[in-house]
Amino acid sequence: MWPTRVMRQSTNAALLIAISAFLWGTSFPVIKVSLGGAQDQVDFSFVISFLRLSLAAILGIIILASIGKLDKRLFKEPLVWLLGAFNAISFALQHLGLVYTTASKTALLVNFNVVFVAILAFLFFHERLNSRRVLGVTLGFGGVVIVATRIDPNFFLHGELVGDMLVLLAGFFWSLFILYTKKAIDKGTDYLNLSVVVLTTTAIFLALPLPFINYSQPVGIEGWSGIVYLGAVSTLVPFILWSRALKVLSATVSSVLLLLEVLFAVLLSIFFLGEIFLPVYILGGILILAGGVLSMSTEDATPSP
Repeated sequence: MWPTRVMRQSTNAALLIAISAFLWGTSFPVIKVSLGGAQDQVDFSFVISFLRLSLAAILGIIILASIGKLDKRLFKEPLVWLLGAFNAISFALQHLGLVYTTASKTALLVNFNVVFVAILAFLFFHERLNSRRVLGVTLGFGGVVIVATRIDPNFFLHGELVGDMLVLLAGFFWSLFILYTKKAIDKGTDYLNLSVVVLTTTAIFLALPLPFINYSQPVGIEGWSGIVYLGAVSTLVPFILWSRALKVLSATVSSVLLLLEVLFAVLLSIFFLGEIFLPVYILGGILILAGGVLSMSTEDATPSP
């Protein structure tokens, strides 16, 4: 009975991560629409990120306080500030990288964090890295390569090395963020409070560069609507669901499943932004799903109470 229960919990956790990937995937076309006709889209994207995280944090605090479950003691934990710093640094590096490289290459290199997670989890957190999981990570990342590059032989000639390295570094910091979030949850930290407090510390760190950038541009109705959606729907909700799933699944498995975010973002851009559909997206999606399934196994799952 125990393996059956564990597999059921693993399946439910995988579903939560798939929902999170979908909601995070919606953020890409929404951000593109929100940026609209902003003259300086790089600076404005920093503002959107700060407002997005701030709104998500405020809503989370209000919800937890209203039901009497807000644990203010977490703000005294160095780990949640470290997580906020990792998350904020990743956002900042990604935005800076976008100045010099392409959006498609950004999507690919940021998601290289799945490889970083697998290696670091094995070396420092003693997660299993058997042949099945290695194959799962390889297939999953291969699917992202196909989706992001469209199998264009000239893809890697686009963009510049500086931007590529900044975005790749963002993926590395996100891998640290994933691993230490998993560590905090494994220690018994309440995932709801952890989610809200980390979103708050991330917003605080993202506020630091605001005095040095141009954030005086009018936001407009599309911008404000996008910020509300990003904060309330595609930030707070998926972060909570993902944190809940980490109670059961390993950091490596969750990272492979989150590769679905790229596929969802592409499909949503096709339907809502009129981007062209290519058959390679189907192949990429199949590989990502196969990688997620292969990387999961009964012995790697942790039964939740």
